[in-house]
Amino acid sequence: MLFMKNKRLEKPYEVIYVAGNGHSGSTLLDIIIGSDSEAFSSGELNFICREGISKEYCSCGTKIGDCKVWVEIFSIWEKKREISMNEFIFSRSKFERNKKVLVAFRNILSPTSEYLAYQAAVIQLFDAIHEVTKASVIVDSSKISLRIPILRPMGPKVLHICRNFTGVLNSAKKTYRKDLKGGVEQDIEAR
Repeated sequence: MLFMKNKRLEKPYEVIYVAGNGHSGSTLLDIIIGSDSEAFSSGELNFICREGISKEYCSCGTKIGDCKVWVEIFSIWEKKREISMNEFIFSRSKFERNKKVLVAFRNILSPTSEYLAYQAAVIQLFDAIHEVTKASVIVDSSKISLRIPILRPMGPKVLHICRNFTGVLNSAKKTYRKDLKGGVEQDIEAR
């Protein structure tokens, strides 16, 4: 299923996309919006294919690999997705990395079949989330601005978070130890 670059899809849900920089409060905003009974807080969906994600913790307190909601989402998405997980991972690194801005812009203007297939897979993930959660709002706090054109067919509402530089700098000066249950996936050394 390939999409025209400017075609707006009619979906039974809305997407709220939180853009910004790390340490800006995007996760907190995601959780606050997602706490509404009609919303689903999906976290940073661009990392859905990250190695070891099944061992990380869901906000429900169970590991993602054991969370009934995420297990069902992954199962449905696997059936809907028209590209392999390896193709998805490769395309994600090609189209959603800040170092790939020129590649992304070229595909925004004149999308390749690979870009459209990746875009379709991302949309199929949102469809799977909606199918399982029945949420009328899905929040994605991936932060990366290059993800916005990928989500464009769904007409996302984009919230761009800015935090003053001092706050970001003070947050970046802290060292965080790996705490999967607390939401820290790896050791983060102070910068």
